[in-house]
Amino acid sequence: MRLLFAGLGLLNVWLFCCGFSAADLSQIESAFIRQDDKEVRILAEPLLAAQSQDLNIWRGRYYLGLIYLRAGENAKASAVLQALDSEVKDALLREQVDLAMVDLNYSEEKYEAALAGIEKCLAAHPQSDALSLYFYRKARIDLKLGRWEDGRVLLSKITLDFPKSFESEYAAELLKEEPFFSIQSGSFTERARSEQLLSEMKSKNLKPYISEMADNGKRYFRVRVGKFSTLNEARQAQEQIKSLGYPSKIYP
Repeated sequence: MRLLFAGLGLLNVWLFCCGFSAADLSQIESAFIRQDDKEVRILAEPLLAAQSQDLNIWRGRYYLGLIYLRAGENAKASAVLQALDSEVKDALLREQVDLAMVDLNYSEEKYEAALAGIEKCLAAHPQSDALSLYFYRKARIDLKLGRWEDGRVLLSKITLDFPKSFESEYAAELLKEEPFFSIQSGSFTERARSEQLLSEMKSKNLKPYISEMADNGKRYFRVRVGKFSTLNEARQAQEQIKSLGYPSKIYP
């Protein structure tokens, strides 16, 4: 234990004397973009012990929080992001941390908390360069809460007002979804494969159907179950499908 505290002390001395430079941060950012999460951990986890108000260190911790979130390590992600939320003064980084907290709540299916978070982001940053991203996040949350009209209004706004944005294509696809929840167990480019899964699931007393979708010139045959009016109904069906050994993702 003494060695542990001694090591943390040496780390803080090193960071204080030598600093954590923009070049160091660039290494973390590069690894994050490459989705080399192992390298991000190696480079950024030592920063958790640093007693510093340096913006580069805060940003390094932020990327670490994101890879924890990407890996489904939500408890670690929450600890990192909440610490940043209480410490960070930089406006841009605060905006990014706020959005990451929205994604954390969404991943944990805490949709009401996610909605409150994204509305906070929109109120705090009405002129943000990331407005199309905010609108897309809010639309997804609205749909999960069964607020179909609110969600569709935002999705339409993205396609009309931000047609060249990264989110526009995804918004257009979501607009094709009907206003109910369903469970998807497979998506195939070959109809024969979808029909094979369909037949197998029917033999387990499920009532699947095939929903077709075109995307970038390709046609997909999606095997789905149910047309549920509430998320709770969809979740109950999801558990049944999981228990039979099938993939089960709730849409939209």
